[in-house]
Amino acid sequence: MVVRIEGSRMQEALPDFESTWKSIMPNMPFDYFFLDDRLSDSYKSERKLSAVTIVFSFLAILVACLGLFGLATFSVEQRIKEIGVRKVLRTNTIQILNLLSKEFIYLIVIAMVIATLITYLLLDAWLNNFAY
Repeated sequence: MVVRIEGSRMQEALPDFESTWKSIMPNMPFDYFFLDDRLSDSYKSERKLSAVTIVFSFLAILVACLGLFGLATFSVEQRIKEIGVRKVLRTNTIQILNLLSKEFIYLIVIAMVIATLITYLLLDAWLNNFAY
């Protein structure tokens, strides 16, 4: 049996439901639960998965940023003479930054495409577990 109760009248309605239940079904115990509690319990694993995913995503992004910073620093160290010559020839800073960051942008775009595809496939599989 499903009954909708207003939240403020819950304590006074439960004894009435119990007496009505015992009059209709005297051999069956009056056992009740609240739907919002059941729904909350059913999504407990998703909340845990969400917390773990957030933590590991943050760590993965941090490691990726540190690696990208290290790679950029290494690239600048390798090309320091080229940058010096370009500065002497009056190349502006924006052009030098474009020259240095062009190779990293390609890598970042490729990584984003791969990550987007993998994320789409994983989310599609995860969302197929839900009815709606």
